[in-house]
Amino acid sequence: MSDTPRVWCPACEPLADQIAEMLETQFCGTHFPDRTGPDDVLASFAFDAGTEAEQSRALCAFVHRAAR
Repeated sequence: MSDTPRVWCPACEPLADQIAEMLETQFCGTHFPDRTGPDDVLASFAFDAGTEAEQSRALCAFVHRAAR
């Protein structure tokens, strides 16, 4: 048995013995899994640079406060 894992696409080679040899799972271009899901439309992301700056200033002031 080799100490180096070999690249393995589970869809191309479904009967590969994962116990007998070290396999590194890498899907080929044909069998690459879809990375989208039904809940993707529910996720949202908003970024407000002003709010981020205010939070950063407050954290910076706390971390670098003068010893009293």
